[in-house]
Amino acid sequence: MFKNDWWNAKTQRRNICIGWLYNNRIQTPLLTGISQNLAEYDSVEMGIFCDKQFADDTIKGLLTQAYNAGFEKIVVFKHGQILKYFENVFPEFYEAHTDAKFVGHILDMGDEYYSVHPQCFMIDLEWWADNDMPAWGDENECGSWTTLAPKRSIENHHDGYTPHWIAPGDTERTYKKKQGGWNIVQALLADNQTIYSWDKKVRESKEYLYAEVKEDCWRNLFWLHEQMITEIFFVGNTEHATTPEEIKDIEAHNPPLVFNKVVVPAAGISPLLYAKNWSLPKYSEIVIFDISLFALDCTKYFVENWDGKDLPSFMERLMTEKSGNSEQRRRDLFRGIPQITDTHKLIESMPDWQEWYDEYASTYKFKYIPMNLMNPNRYRNFAMICRQENRSPGATYVHLSNIFHYLPTSATYSLEQRITMFNELHATVAEQSYNNNILIKSASPLLINELKSVCWVEDFEPKEWDKLDKKTTLGKFFKWNN
Repeated sequence: MFKNDWWNAKTQRRNICIGWLYNNRIQTPLLTGISQNLAEYDSVEMGIFCDKQFADDTIKGLLTQAYNAGFEKIVVFKHGQILKYFENVFPEFYEAHTDAKFVGHILDMGDEYYSVHPQCFMIDLEWWADNDMPAWGDENECGSWTTLAPKRSIENHHDGYTPHWIAPGDTERTYKKKQGGWNIVQALLADNQTIYSWDKKVRESKEYLYAEVKEDCWRNLFWLHEQMITEIFFVGNTEHATTPEEIKDIEAHNPPLVFNKVVVPAAGISPLLYAKNWSLPKYSEIVIFDISLFALDCTKYFVENWDGKDLPSFMERLMTEKSGNSEQRRRDLFRGIPQITDTHKLIESMPDWQEWYDEYASTYKFKYIPMNLMNPNRYRNFAMICRQENRSPGATYVHLSNIFHYLPTSATYSLEQRITMFNELHATVAEQSYNNNILIKSASPLLINELKSVCWVEDFEPKEWDKLDKKTTLGKFFKWNN
């Protein structure tokens, strides 16, 4: 994907790295745990695109680490926020602001000097070093302080104190207070730099919980609740569908295996797509599991009513049937809508799709099973679902997707806990394997360079938390894990 290539190229050339600013003033124990879990999740998630990451208690410490490592710019996130799709929209913004020395959340509080909130900002490290590494500038009462007032955009993002940009001014003004970040603002303006604010797309791609503000933190928990909703259905497939040609281990398997069972979550056309990809014989079993009862219901509706043609029109019919004419309800219930077209193109590229569908689809035995794989007490049940009855010589393909690296559940589980469950599930399924006949595809909680995404279950090699390098493993390098 473009975004992957873009990020990787920038990182390899040491253009951009990621920094995590610890929030040591979180007001409630609940948000302390949640914010740490989110930081671990986001560190691993961002690692797909930018694996060079640093963490520190201070902004100066972060910038120093990144500069000494040879990076040109750093994007800093203060832990205590939700990154929804930042990595998708940032590249476009960056390309439009390549010369910017600083981008962030600018605040114009009237008689209080301009400031920038540290929740998320990007700074040019070379500019910072060349200008004597100016301090951030803590909030303080300055009494009466006269300096040049910046020019600012007429427009605001919201209310009247969030300008799109500020630039050097030529009119003096007296201020009564210096807000946090005042010194970096003054240093940039003194160097004749324009300070930019994140645009609407970037701002909407993340949410900050303000966990350090007692009166605000609990009011912002609804953002977290919205992200944790699991009663949804992916109408379009958002991940690559694995084929046997991509798995070398299959050819090497001795004895050769024929797949006659598929176990997949309820998402888009996955059940039928994997049935075709793995050449499931007629009358084979397709088990569809999910934490979402709504997703199971939608999948059942899809299986029983689709004719294998014109996927976009059918999914539109399904969404209308399940959500009525309410656009808000449609947004609440369905994900992956932009990917419907891509999924349609995929099946249209298969010359024998319709022929296969007409001959095979109606013969399969579909089972729909509510299953929450974040519950270790259900692992034996799941393993029994995956096994071949009566020690059949056939094989089972199990697709776990990103269940163990999924924002709605990662907020309530630490990285260590998700890795432990991931290992335990594989071990439990392996107990029901016969001659290594269960093939599992799953995104590890660690995602990159740690585990093969597809393997025969008896060949699975767990990565134990205690043995992971605490300095280099994304998500584990945070101080609360050391």
